[in-house]
Amino acid sequence: MILNTSSVDLTYRFEAIGDGIKQIYAVDAPDITMTADSELKIVIHGRFHDYRLSGVDFLTDELHVVVSINGDEYSLGYYIITGETIISDDGVTYIEIEGYSRLYLLKQSRIEERLYFAAGTLYTDALYSILTGIGIANFYIEVSELTFATDRADWEVGTDRLTIINELLAEMAYNSAYVDHDGVIQLTSAKEVTLDNANITYLADWYSIIGADYTMSNDRYVKPNVFMAVCDNPEIASQFTSIVENDSVDNPYSTVYRPRVLSITKVDNIASQTALDNYAFNLMANSLLSDEIVSFETILNPEHTVNDILALGNGDLSGIFAETGWSMALGANASMTHAARRKMGYTVV
Repeated sequence: MILNTSSVDLTYRFEAIGDGIKQIYAVDAPDITMTADSELKIVIHGRFHDYRLSGVDFLTDELHVVVSINGDEYSLGYYIITGETIISDDGVTYIEIEGYSRLYLLKQSRIEERLYFAAGTLYTDALYSILTGIGIANFYIEVSELTFATDRADWEVGTDRLTIINELLAEMAYNSAYVDHDGVIQLTSAKEVTLDNANITYLADWYSIIGADYTMSNDRYVKPNVFMAVCDNPEIASQFTSIVENDSVDNPYSTVYRPRVLSITKVDNIASQTALDNYAFNLMANSLLSDEIVSFETILNPEHTVNDILALGNGDLSGIFAETGWSMALGANASMTHAARRKMGYTVV
């Protein structure tokens, strides 16, 4: 999708979906915000005209957001509304709402008896069972041959299902769960931040990046460059240990330029030595991202979800970046702000 700021026509539609579809109307520009390291990932806030007489009930209805850009429609997600605040202003009633992606259903659902999975069970089968066990049908699980090395009944009664799923995904070297704009829960492997894996490109003559500000964190001098992952589980025949070193000549934090700084991570369970190697490699790969936090602005782009890898080419703002957050203002200005971390050693021409 290519957008041009000189010719963008936007309209928005907010639909309460339950027993039929009912439209509600925003008072001003709602906002949708993604924070990659948060558990629920995406949240919506907005103020709407009083919709109660139209039969909308967000105890049972979901909110679906649709944007039309130059006549083409794009979904911006399905949301579980968790908070409604009624406001009366000069005799006019409004309702402020807050809602989260469908991950909220997993966070709200807690196990009422211990889950049990036998040794040899595919991780993907366990994930499938957890999701379908509460009636969730819209999900995608990336194929994996990893199996449980031990019998698993690790989680206490009352543990929410999102926590369990994310623990299993971490053992698989997968991303934590997120929901795409079509409302599909995504359980996928982590991708290294490289040019080949970049799924969104912004060049100065494409999306017209408006501005860029840079900040640097204070802990870059103690950034680890050697990563040890250890799984010492008495139910597994032998202890698994994996050590991965950042020795990249393109990275200023590597052992090529700095003393060895060791980080040790202990995991309670893992499928195999290979799985632990992948786990340690992901720790190292994340270390190749600088502590430079870049913020920039674009016009609204519905292709952004979670775990996007960006290729940017706009003067000093050039390179490969892992997007850490974004916010869409659903108004006439069609503005979208982004935060990202740069991958060291890459330049986009």
